[in-house]
Formats: sequence, C-alpha cells, structure tokens
Amino acid sequence: MMGLTHEGDTAVLRFDPAPSATGRLVILGDRTHSEARTVAFSYRILPVTPHAPGNPTVEMTFADKQSLTIFCDPLSDNCRSTDFVTEDGITFSLLWRIERH
Repeated sequence: MMGLTHEGDTAVLRFDPAPSATGRLVILGDRTHSEARTVAFSYRILPVTPHAPGNPTVEMTFADKQSLTIFCDPLSDNCRSTDFVTEDGITFSLLWRIERH
C-alpha cells in the first residue's frame, strides 16, 4: 500500500506473508530528499463484519503501541485509515492505495 506523509514523502506499507504477521512502513524521502526510513509493525486481519465499511480490514500495531486500522474498498484499490498516526515524528495521510506488483 502507498500513502503520503505530512511532508509529502511517499509512505509504503509492506506486509510480510503469513504466518509472520509483521511488516514495515517505509518512508521514501522522495519529496524532502531525506534518507529512507523504516518502521516495523505487527498486523492482523480483522474478521469481516456487516458493519465494516470495506473489506479487507487490517489493524497494524507499532512498537510504541500506536495502532492504525485500514479499511479497503472491495471494488477498487482505494483504502483509508480510521485515524492519523505519527511514527518517528512523521504523520501519515488517511488515504492509502493498494499497489499491485
């Protein structure tokens, strides 16, 4: 998934395959010309409920116990988080997009 930071840098969420349930948030530094940074997180895929705004729903937890929940539209590659989160002094956008490789 890709999103933006408050400074306009590209943020990439990379999920390791199951059963690891871990991943990395990579801040590319492409707009600010800073060095790329990586923040580790753990994740879990939440059960589908009739009241969830999309599918799938992923909850990520960072080392400082902040969490970020992302809902994805099942008919597109657009996703959004439930709130802003700040990691390593950087705040991330609510909007994310699934990038297929």
